[in-house]
Amino acid sequence: MRFTVLLAMCLLWASVNAFGQKRLLREAAELENEGRYAGAFGKYVEAMHRNNTKTETQDALTRTSEQLMGQWLDEYSTLRKSQSADEMLVLVAQIEKHQQQLDFFGLKTTLLTHDQKNFKADKDSILEGWYDQAVTHKKKGNYQKAIFYFDRITQIEADYRNVPNERQAVITAPIFKEAKEAYEQKQISKAWQLFDQLQPGDVNFQESKKYKRKIKEEHALTVSVLPSESNFHSQEYKLRETIVVALSKLNSPFIQLVDRMNLSVILQEQKLGVSGVVDESQVAEVGILLGAKAVLVTKVITYNYQKGPLQAFDKVAYQRFKRSGLAEYRSVNYKEYAQVNTLNISLQVQLISSETSKVLYADVINNQQENSMRFAEYDGNYITLYPIKGDVVYKSGKERETFLKLFEVRKDNIGLIELDQAVQQEIAQKISLGIEGYINTKF
Repeated sequence: MRFTVLLAMCLLWASVNAFGQKRLLREAAELENEGRYAGAFGKYVEAMHRNNTKTETQDALTRTSEQLMGQWLDEYSTLRKSQSADEMLVLVAQIEKHQQQLDFFGLKTTLLTHDQKNFKADKDSILEGWYDQAVTHKKKGNYQKAIFYFDRITQIEADYRNVPNERQAVITAPIFKEAKEAYEQKQISKAWQLFDQLQPGDVNFQESKKYKRKIKEEHALTVSVLPSESNFHSQEYKLRETIVVALSKLNSPFIQLVDRMNLSVILQEQKLGVSGVVDESQVAEVGILLGAKAVLVTKVITYNYQKGPLQAFDKVAYQRFKRSGLAEYRSVNYKEYAQVNTLNISLQVQLISSETSKVLYADVINNQQENSMRFAEYDGNYITLYPIKGDVVYKSGKERETFLKLFEVRKDNIGLIELDQAVQQEIAQKISLGIEGYINTKF
């Protein structure tokens, strides 16, 4: 039964396809008789796609092709005499597409060898002329005109010579020129930003890399960050690491970090310890030993952590229990607590030259952070509790998840670690931006 249905479907498709081909051949013949060879050719091609074995269709396609090609060659001869380059190339592209369609069906080409040679010679001549125009305008600095001719070339032949790269070079040539001028005028920051716009593949990219390397060698400031000077701050090395990370994130070509693993050893050898660098000359000595042009020193002036008053509130929740095997709820009381903790810190910052012992940059940074602490306590198993709001009991979802977390909060010294981390992050960010601002003023 299944085979019979499949056979019937195949016969039906063949019948429909045959009918469609006859219709196409009829329409094509009408167009051919009217001298509309381009339309007729298109219909014959469509018929060939339905059945390319019919000799009748093959002959009709070849015949129409010869008529159409005759028209095109006459038109091409006229355009050639009038030197209409754009129209000639459009027509050549049309003829080449026509040839590809014939080749697809394995039919004999109707374009003679000498015609093909003429097309190629004319095409090469026109493209060569446009290329010369583009190069000439490029040399004269007429970049928009150069791009115009490069674009005309790529519309006809996308990979002609090295046009795509040369076009890109024309676009970036003014940038490269401006960058070199900025470098020569000691506008180093501007020069770097312009050189940095040139990407791999650009003909000026390698040259821009050389300039960027010279800028780093001549102008980059190597910086070492020392541990914070403090008798009461508990996380000097953590603050130092946070500052190092913040400076690294600037990704500035003018700041190069010298982060020696044996920093503490060097400080101890100089009998300075991790918090004993006290004056600029000693800092400069450390900078020389570390191989840094400048040393960043921070000193915590004030570090004050205050716990706010602990406020207690009586709250009501619903507790689940079972009675006669059925779940029921009853209201119970629990305690909820709230506290606001504050951390105030003042930090002195100095960037000291290892070469001259002079303070290059200095600032005092004040920062205050607050966090709100909430937790809950219950004399029993808090897992059996459910929060309520009005008449609604939240048996699942975010509301209950948040509610249960209140009972899991640590009560010992809560909030200090989070506050300390937040303060250090902000201080490190301010220090890095301050140093970047100082660097940028130099260039």
